[in-house]
Amino acid sequence: MEKTDSIGGLYGFRPGKPSWSLRVLFDHRPDLDDPLYIAIHFLASNTTFLPKYLCFLISSGFMNKKQPTWMWNAIDWIFPPHCLGCGLEGEIICSECYASIKRVPVNVCPYCNAYVSTSGHCPSCANRRPPYAQFRAFAFYGGVIREAVHHLKYQNDIGVARVLAGYLLKVIQAENWDFDLVIPVPLSKTKQEQRGYNQAERLARPVADTLKKPISTEGLRRIRENASQVDLDENSRRENVKGVFEADPAIVKGKRILLIDDVFTTGATLESASGALKDARSGLVYAVTVGKSDFNAN
Repeated sequence: MEKTDSIGGLYGFRPGKPSWSLRVLFDHRPDLDDPLYIAIHFLASNTTFLPKYLCFLISSGFMNKKQPTWMWNAIDWIFPPHCLGCGLEGEIICSECYASIKRVPVNVCPYCNAYVSTSGHCPSCANRRPPYAQFRAFAFYGGVIREAVHHLKYQNDIGVARVLAGYLLKVIQAENWDFDLVIPVPLSKTKQEQRGYNQAERLARPVADTLKKPISTEGLRRIRENASQVDLDENSRRENVKGVFEADPAIVKGKRILLIDDVFTTGATLESASGALKDARSGLVYAVTVGKSDFNAN
């Protein structure tokens, strides 16, 4: 069985708040005037929830540097993670739970990833062309993939983000897409302020780092709030996100874009986002997500 990454196992450094993996303290690598650095530095100096030696490492600016793999392996040995699927100690997603993931097969529609018996488009997409050139998801949204996305989305789990980013890399490298710039799908201003982070950006940064590609969080932005997509039918979802994005031509013009998000349901968000990029005269847009939800089963 294929071995998955084991990343970051120490959780719950803020009681009563969403849990953070230990890696969030080090992976942020902020500037000295970064508000998050100041906050963590304060907590490291005053909290009783972190061991003293960890407080010293944080206070000394250790988190400013990108640390080697051996150090993370040591952290995982001292504070082992537990599998999100079965609770087994040692990995965020163990080999058995990884084997249970329902991967999106090879023969799928390039626009929605619906299964097709031969290469080509599914009947629903045969007469339409979304703004993106191709879309791929790693797996169907359920089981341990759903649990992992929830940990990332609602608990800001950096360790989980890096594992899922590794899965995205499998898809990207298999498709052999040629692109110039990585862009995460932005959240609305309200959600960004509520959460303090964007889960799509958490996925996009490790991908960009590994592939040595630039990443931009300014090239695409939401220009208005929209209602929740939950409980909306497919047409209402598309209408709901129409015109919510705007791209910056100074950043995206002529660039081939890799657009990253966490979950694909109907494709309405990716279509709206990639449409904004094309309106700003970007090159081809490729879209990738961790999960593909079966909208008709909801």
